Amino acid sequence: MRVKFLASFFLALLLAMPVQSQEWPTLEKLVVPETPELLKPMEEKGAQIRYLGPYKDFDGWVVFDKGRPTFTYSTKDQKTYFQGMMFNEKGDNLTFKQLQDFRIRDGEDSFDTLNEVSRLIKDRQRTTRATEATKQITDNLQNTEAPASQVKAADAAPVVKTPSPSREPAEAVTKSDKLMQDLQNANWVSFGDVSKPEIYAMIDPGCPHCQETMLAFKPYLDNDMLEMRVMPVGFELDTKRVGALMLVAGDAETLYYSYITGKAKDLGKSGNVNTQGIDRNLMTINTWGFDVTPMMFYRNAAGEVKIIRGVPGDIPAIIKDLNG
Repeated sequence: MRVKFLASFFLALLLAMPVQSQEWPTLEKLVVPETPELLKPMEEKGAQIRYLGPYKDFDGWVVFDKGRPTFTYSTKDQKTYFQGMMFNEKGDNLTFKQLQDFRIRDGEDSFDTLNEVSRLIKDRQRTTRATEATKQITDNLQNTEAPASQVKAADAAPVVKTPSPSREPAEAVTKSDKLMQDLQNANWVSFGDVSKPEIYAMIDPGCPHCQETMLAFKPYLDNDMLEMRVMPVGFELDTKRVGALMLVAGDAETLYYSYITGKAKDLGKSGNVNTQGIDRNLMTINTWGFDVTPMMFYRNAAGEVKIIRGVPGDIPAIIKDLNG
């Protein structure tokens, strides 16, 4: 948590400060090495990875995922890695300097767009600190309770014996169960209340019918009546980029609604956005033969899997079916 806080703090400070005029390396002069193997799985899941540049025997990288920047350094042979910020013997923050260089060198990159998302980290940190404080108080109260040896036998919870899993017959996985598993393993972001029953929504950020659907669901999301797991896809390059930026956003819900209401209309214009996370989602829907957006999937209160193609007609009925 402290490393992430420091990373976010310095990143925000960097964006707020003026940068002095001097000679900076250009893209032509900088040789960008191959993404380290350690980072490739994150890249495949949609993380945005940028090369900060070399320092002596190390290459610096910044990884944006869920609105948080993480700094990683690899040796030239990519056999050794460490995460965090790099300082020299004088205590100078070398990562901070690399970020300055990057911002000027790659001014047309989506870096500023990504950091517009990252500004939401401060709000998340406040919420996290409040949650941790509440947990600490709860833990302290629990630690003051009577030890287990003093609890009366009548108050102890009964021991329930369950058969060994190896003795239980394996249940066949139905096609609908496999579908829900594939959706759960896809790349999605959460809108609404994560404690409520979920609906998976496959959308193209640029699709008018998808936008109509998501605007219709917004009052229900704002009132914490469900969780919507939004699985972005894209059939045009710009909307694929928007979906990719949603996957790494600190607050994807705010970012998406800003985009479809015209408040972030330039989102996705930059060409330097990793779209592998969206490509993976497209592979999932192609496997199942889905060819339209929006599509919604959920398991109702009775355990039945429901699929909705196109704009849903009766949202209150869906909410009722979802919650029972």
